[in-house]
This record gives sequence, structure tokens and C-alpha cells, in this order.
Amino acid sequence: MLTPEAKAIFAELIEPKGFKGSDPKYSVTLVLNVSEHGEFLSEIKAEAEKILANEGIKGRLPIKPETKKDENGEKVPTGNYLVRFSSKTQPDFFDAVGNPTPAIEVGNGSIIRVSYSLYGYDTAGNTGVGAGLRGLQIKELKTYDHGFTNLGEGYAPPRFETSDKSGSDIMKERFSDAPPLPTVAPADIDDDDLPF
Repeated sequence: MLTPEAKAIFAELIEPKGFKGSDPKYSVTLVLNVSEHGEFLSEIKAEAEKILANEGIKGRLPIKPETKKDENGEKVPTGNYLVRFSSKTQPDFFDAVGNPTPAIEVGNGSIIRVSYSLYGYDTAGNTGVGAGLRGLQIKELKTYDHGFTNLGEGYAPPRFETSDKSGSDIMKERFSDAPPLPTVAPADIDDDDLPF
């Protein structure tokens, strides 16, 4: 199953993290709103309720309302919904056109789609339906800047010169005064001289 494109938050996709003594997991949460994602929210809710009914359990759904604290410190709904996807194994990563890509840190606000599966759980008195994380496709990647800003003058890494010349022309210029490499005729190579 695939989610629609949505904003990612709280992504732990490079190193798994455990909370309050739980097993470490890779995870990401999607922020969904009814106007844009209403059909998906209805579908995932119906699928989760079907799993609960089939397994004869009552419990949490993988969807929960997003809340923010107001000026009095009270939690109030934002109108958005959150779905957290998690897995004990690292998910597969795909770029915007669907090609596999190496794992990368996904920052808050990145726009992604998630490949997932739903499953029922009944552990240590907690019951419900979870959303398993299989893979993700990144449409827009936001990276963490860690809050750094321009400090003005100071350390800067060395810059490489740019040129309109081709790489082979630059190599010829840089190594034009180097002695030529010795050539070895194929007949001069003995199989016993090979290192493998």
C-alpha cells in the first residue's frame, strides 16, 4: 500500500531509535489533512478497523489528531492528522522518479510517499493497529541545517577552481612535465608475477 505525498516529520531513518525501553525502530510520521488527504485517511481508518474486527481486539488506530499547545498551554487540534510508520529494518529509499537511492537523512518538511502495511498488535496490555514502514519515495528533500547561520569572516573550506577546460586537458597540463610511465609489452608479463 502507498500513501499520497505528504509532509514528513520526526524521521529516524538512518539509525533506529527506541523509546522508553522499546526495541529500536526506523520511523517517520506523515502530517495529513482532510482537504488534501481525506480519501486516504478514510481508507486507512477502514482497513485498520477491519483488522481490529478480524482479530477480535479493540485498540488504537494508526491515525491520531495533531495537536499544538495554545497560549494557555492546553493541547488543541490543528485539523491535521498524524500517521507514524515504523520498522525494525531500514526501509528502502527511492528518488522522485522511482529509482532506488542510498539512505539519506530526511528533514522535517520533506515531501514523501510511504510504502506500508498494516498489522494488529497485542503486547504488554497495549492493543491496536500499527503501520509498518517498507520504503519511502522522496519528492522534496529538506535537510537539517542544525540552526547554523552565516558568522561572517572566519573558517571556510578551500574552494576548487572552476574551468571551461575538460578534465583530460587539465590532467595533461598538470602532469605535462612528469616523466612518462614505463610501458610493458604483454610478452614480458609472466603469470607467476601476477598478485592474484
